[in-house]
Amino acid sequence: MLISGMIGFERRNAGRPSVLFLHGAGLSSWMWRRQVQALPELDAVALDLPGHGVSIKHAWESVPATAALVAGWIRAHATLGRAHVVGLSLGGVVGLELAARFPDVVDRLVTSGALGVGLPAAEALGWLMEATMPLARMPWALRMSSRMLGLAAEDQAALGADIERMPRGFIRQAMRGVAGFRITPALLASPVPALVVAGTREYRGIKRTVARLEADWPQATGRLVPKASHVWNWEYPDRFDEMLRRWLLDHQAADWLQMP
Repeated sequence: MLISGMIGFERRNAGRPSVLFLHGAGLSSWMWRRQVQALPELDAVALDLPGHGVSIKHAWESVPATAALVAGWIRAHATLGRAHVVGLSLGGVVGLELAARFPDVVDRLVTSGALGVGLPAAEALGWLMEATMPLARMPWALRMSSRMLGLAAEDQAALGADIERMPRGFIRQAMRGVAGFRITPALLASPVPALVVAGTREYRGIKRTVARLEADWPQATGRLVPKASHVWNWEYPDRFDEMLRRWLLDHQAADWLQMP
């Protein structure tokens, strides 16, 4: 069933090709505020996935279930029932699932920080992150996290709100979803042109995912982002915007991206 009211942040441009932004776990659509505004040639929408933002009342189920919801939203609301898709972390995994199962709704895909080769001890890590969540809600911890992530001052309150309303147990659910996602034959056969990237400072499994897709998915271009961490659209927003413009509008990978 299609969830109504999934839109969290938008800059609509009726009749133009649509681009849909999918956020990371525990965040929401506001994380794409800069990128939504940076592509005036496109009809830009950032969705709040189940369990996040304006979709907080709709429980997160799984990556496949979320991909089906997003595909339904695209068919119902995007220009011509298709969209470019940009996803980071959990949103990137959902983007890859879309390319594999619903290629008819995806024009071009960009994923960053997506994991497709598994994560050792994912359940234990999820429990640890869940246990430390009360600490993450402390004002001093929020300020420190914002500095480490390169978050603009005007967005710190939004980050705090996302952390505060996160349902109990959600982190463990999200970790299971990300850790359980695997590169499949259906993905490697997808006709969707995809730019799959990771920061050079990211977890090695994410970088292995980029290398695997570059090698085995004919439609994929796998690249690394120099000196970048996980949420690098905040660290280097100008470069992230340039990467999107080059891939979505010019159909090229930015020349400063590195081979994996």
